[in-house]
Amino acid sequence: MKNILLILFLLISWQTIHAQGIRRSTLSSIGAIGQQNGIRISSSFGQTCVGCSVLQSPDGVGYLRQGFQQPNADLSPCNFGSSIAVEPIETVCGTYFNFEYLGSPTASDITFEWDFGTIAAPATSTEQNPEMIAFSQTGNLVISVTVTVPGVCAESVSANITVNDIPFGALAGTSPVDCFGDANGSIVVDYFGGEAPYAIAWSDSPTTERLRTNLAAGTYPFTVTDGNDCKFESFAIVDGPPTPIQIVQVG
Repeated sequence: MKNILLILFLLISWQTIHAQGIRRSTLSSIGAIGQQNGIRISSSFGQTCVGCSVLQSPDGVGYLRQGFQQPNADLSPCNFGSSIAVEPIETVCGTYFNFEYLGSPTASDITFEWDFGTIAAPATSTEQNPEMIAFSQTGNLVISVTVTVPGVCAESVSANITVNDIPFGALAGTSPVDCFGDANGSIVVDYFGGEAPYAIAWSDSPTTERLRTNLAAGTYPFTVTDGNDCKFESFAIVDGPPTPIQIVQVG
């Protein structure tokens, strides 16, 4: 009888340990992506599970996104529970990335500042959920977003991504204007990935040149096309002083 009880005890213990091992293995699959019959299952970790387990169908493809809550989410400065979902999008023009902010902000004047790094096109975004971001180099990268309620609070969250191939895209280098109201800024656009010949179209001008000069401060959207008819949209920002110089006479 004692032997039977001992065997039952060992079986129950093994099943418990095995189940815990499975749960730990599942929770450790950071960034795991699997695809079966056109359905992509993506697991992402954040400080909270707000917005997780949502079935989406962008471009006719089903995405089931899962997330897992981590402790101390309520200690974030704005209490939004900020986290990021990252979705690689494979196309005939290369692999691009969609990013989704999974927090739950409630303020109407909230702002988003995404930083994808200098090798990204575009390098920044103020959208809540920026899409089709291209990276000009492969490797392991860190992207981040800062969520701000002006004058109240701000909190940041980051995510790691791996870029395995370079899609067609374009990086814009800029020079700022010297003084408020001047028009001496410049833009030069460099292509990456894709196949020649390349073409560029600007939203504000009929020019088809990738180098532009004598520009005022502002944002300049553009679309580039390669020899395979792949299209990529981005923008260039020419910086400049926000206000004119004020001369104040003292005494």
